Amino acid sequence: ETGIFSGNVGVHVINTKLRVRQNLTDPTAVPYGDDNFDDGDTVSERSYTDVLPSLNLNADVTENFKLRFAASTTMQPLDLGNYGGGVSIATHDNQLLNRREVTSVSFGGNPDLPPWRSSNFDVSAEYYLGKASMVNLALFDLEIESFVTGGTALSQPGDYQNSDGSPAGPVPVSLPI
Repeated sequence: ETGIFSGNVGVHVINTKLRVRQNLTDPTAVPYGDDNFDDGDTVSERSYTDVLPSLNLNADVTENFKLRFAASTTMQPLDLGNYGGGVSIATHDNQLLNRREVTSVSFGGNPDLPPWRSSNFDVSAEYYLGKASMVNLALFDLEIESFVTGGTALSQPGDYQNSDGSPAGPVPVSLPI
């Protein structure tokens, strides 16, 4: 505290270690829609460190009028299901070629997703009318730098196989990004 001003400054350091294990099945063992053989696991590991500063300032301009300012950086880990969900492969029956053909792929998770990170700014003015009432005006800005959304891209020819083992052409692949 100095005169009419008070506040605090802080920093929070978070080191995150993430290990995602996803089960794989052999897509060539049996046609899609049937039970495939367990082909082991794939494991993704990574770590990251976030340094999260914060600043809070208050000014008691008069006994009844206060100004406040806050700035911070925040990080929120995602729900664990966002990192390692399953894979769904959609197919349709091609009667002419007597096979099931891959039409699209959807991943339920992505082990490379970043956590939610944001820069936050708040400014407010408060006028106290009495012991139990006040008028408040507040403005805030949240700048989310890594919001998770869904995305779709085309696979490369041969990334997936049709039921007869032939390479599927490019198909839409949906996953969190």
